Amino acid sequence: MRFFLILTVTILFFSCNLNTKGQSLPLDAFNYTEELKNTMKTLTKKTEWTDLSKEIVLVTGNKFSVTNKYAIPFLYNELQKYAVPIEEYTKEEIEGFLNYTALNRALTYAMYLEAKQKGFDVTDDAVKERLNKISNGNIDAFRQTIEKGPFKFEFVMEDIKRVEIIEKFKDNFIIKDVTVDSKEIKDYYDKNPSVSLINPKAEVRHILLLTQGIAKKEKDKKFEQIKKILAEAKSGKDFAELAKKYSEDTGSKNSGGKLGDFIEKGQSVKEFDNAIFNTKEGQVSDVFETEYGFHIVKVDKLITNGKKKLPDVKDQIQEIIKIEKQNKAIDKAKQDIEKKYNIKVAKVS
Repeated sequence: MRFFLILTVTILFFSCNLNTKGQSLPLDAFNYTEELKNTMKTLTKKTEWTDLSKEIVLVTGNKFSVTNKYAIPFLYNELQKYAVPIEEYTKEEIEGFLNYTALNRALTYAMYLEAKQKGFDVTDDAVKERLNKISNGNIDAFRQTIEKGPFKFEFVMEDIKRVEIIEKFKDNFIIKDVTVDSKEIKDYYDKNPSVSLINPKAEVRHILLLTQGIAKKEKDKKFEQIKKILAEAKSGKDFAELAKKYSEDTGSKNSGGKLGDFIEKGQSVKEFDNAIFNTKEGQVSDVFETEYGFHIVKVDKLITNGKKKLPDVKDQIQEIIKIEKQNKAIDKAKQDIEKKYNIKVAKVS
């Protein structure tokens, strides 16, 4: 079964425009195009919830309600993302998306009302700055793109402002007093050994023969050459001297092929990474190829295990705990606001 993904950046900015309970939804907030109407008409064969001639309350609150007419533009916007014939969507999928949209919008709007009640607001300049970031500096093109869909640009602007207010409310009220003490950090360090494990790292030298942009015949010659160099290296000849003599990597050639102090596992391209960490300390790898050419590496030093001391990971642990506590604080605030505004699903699929 398909599941709609609605927590996208686009949807986020359309998350807060609802109506006071009892009022009809202002249709000028949306572009109810003929294509949208026809799509909903087709879906009406599956559920009456997509019938634009009906106003069905999906979610209620003590200050507002959310109807199918509000949720339908979001459904239409989501359907445009997939190359799936609309006839294939089930009643459960359609109603599930509409219900989830209505509930998500209600909870977000309630948080906005709570933020306003606490005195939070943002300036027009802050909204313009946010819009500029969203549009990558091209507001006109962004506006044209938006208005090709089911949402009016003015609606988007209102929602951007509301989202900014909610974020300000979160940062300056909900999570403002979240702190992490030294005992929490120490306990986390003791109970989560993975956070202190040292990522395998190696001190290596390499020899590279470049093959980019050369003919196959020349490439074959390079391959034969690197095999001969490998034989010399494995016979005991000084790898650093071989690198100075043969390597075509100008960045490391003069230092005997040395690649910095240490290379951590996962930092290099896959082929290079595999060669390094499948070669024992003091030994030379077999020939391997990357997009740059043919290589051999010598592992001068290999560190595969160990444990970082608490001071080395203190800041990392502090950030982990801080984020966890902030998320819990936000979840708790949402639950309290949901209860305060008495938000409930009115229509069950």
